Formats: sequence, structure tokens, C-alpha cells
Amino acid sequence: MKAIRLRTEYLENPLGLGTRTPCLFWNCEGGETQSAYEVSAEIDGRSWSSGRMDGGSMHFDFGSGIPGANLDSRSRVVWKVRL
Repeated sequence: MKAIRLRTEYLENPLGLGTRTPCLFWNCEGGETQSAYEVSAEIDGRSWSSGRMDGGSMHFDFGSGIPGANLDSRSRVVWKVRL
């Protein structure tokens, strides 16, 4: 199973955002349904992972209070999701 159409705040590869708590979105290739996911990111050179998240939700909110996931102004983030 593969995640496709990765978007941040509904944008594909944005250069800047007006929020410190962006929402990440994706779709499952072939219309399949996921049972779990893991979001990992590199934030200003630091690695971060959500760990395994059970469920079929195809979005992740950086503002959900997960330690280390808060973004500062001008943070550079590269993220991926594993299904």
C-alpha cells in the first residue's frame, strides 16, 4: 500500500504557510483503506516520528499536542507517511 497525493494545508509542496500547526493529508493508492499509519518528518534537521497511529484517518494535525512536533517561524519541514 502506498500513500499518494501528499498535501500540507491542502497545498502540494508549499513554500510557506500561515500556520504553525499545519494539517497533513494523503490518499491511499488504488482507493484502498489503511488500518494504521506513521508520519515522520525532518524539522530543521531534527528527526521526528508520530509512531504507529491506528485508524483509517488520512490526515494528521501537527497541532495535536505531540511533543516535538511544534513548528517555529520559518521552520523547514520534509515529511512522509508510511501506511
